[in-house]
Amino acid sequence: MTETNHNTAAQNVTVMPRKEKKRVRFIGMDAPFFMLVCTLLFFGLVIVYSASYSLSLRDHDTTSYYILHQTAYAVVGFGLMLVISRFDYRWLKKYWLVILAFSVLALVAVELFGVVRNFSKRWIIVAGIQFQPSELT
Repeated sequence: MTETNHNTAAQNVTVMPRKEKKRVRFIGMDAPFFMLVCTLLFFGLVIVYSASYSLSLRDHDTTSYYILHQTAYAVVGFGLMLVISRFDYRWLKKYWLVILAFSVLALVAVELFGVVRNFSKRWIIVAGIQFQPSELT
């Protein structure tokens, strides 16, 4: 019986490690993602203004009532995004059971103490603030 040599060219090739792509950072965040959020925020505000200016004029005698409120909420949300993006979320892994229990209890509280809005019971009121627990879960 003869012995055959199965060495091929593929076995002699050395594989070079891939170069990691360097991510572009802006204010400590991923720049493309940051630009996406800014773009969506801008178009969302334009859509709110477009959809609400006549209603705002009818109800509040100004075309900018709803867009000013939405812009204020957007500025607060954008600021919170910048602050929370600096936060290392991995430490939450230790508290997963507590977070899960809170979420389930909040959903049960909606069934027990929920407020009906627009023909559905999805809200609870905590310290005068309306709160929708399904947002957390």
